[in-house]
Amino acid sequence: MSKTTRYLLFGLPLLVFLVLVVLFWSRLGADPSELPSARIGKLVPAFQLSTLGEPSHIVTQNDLKGQVLLLNVWATWCMTCQAEHPTLKQLADSGVPIIGVNYKDSRSAAL
Repeated sequence: MSKTTRYLLFGLPLLVFLVLVVLFWSRLGADPSELPSARIGKLVPAFQLSTLGEPSHIVTQNDLKGQVLLLNVWATWCMTCQAEHPTLKQLADSGVPIIGVNYKDSRSAAL
């Protein structure tokens, strides 16, 4: 058996095992249900959008200044959005102000 063959038979599986150990170790204790967001704690970017219920009413980032609220981007085709909807309803019912931004839906689908 040549040195190369011996390396492949013994070294490569050991290397793969060590990489997997490091990968699993790094995720140990992490919450698998957590969905990190790059926008948490950041200012709302400039926007100008119409509301779903009244298309002639335009909302901008200036309408939200001075308010603490939850800005949720959602879509009817988004499975995660559908799963989080009951939680968002509970938050809204408990008094948390929520503004939803519909993403890539037709107005009729979003309504």
